[in-house]
Amino acid sequence: MPAKDGAEIDRKNEVILVRWLGAAYAFNLSCPHRTRRSRGTRAAIAFSVPSITRRYQPDGTFIDGRATRGMDR
Repeated sequence: MPAKDGAEIDRKNEVILVRWLGAAYAFNLSCPHRTRRSRGTRAAIAFSVPSITRRYQPDGTFIDGRATRGMDR
């Protein structure tokens, strides 16, 4: 788990760990759309999925792209 606001990927356990505004979240590493693996971006504290653009807020809520729902916690 990140010590301060940010995202960290735990590839061994296939989760994305996020600390944001005093809350902690853990998400399945797979994107809800086509079960492709996601990658967290530390700078923007948002999630993006390679090859097809999909973005999520730090709490896993869907922002935009081809996904139809938020990340799985």
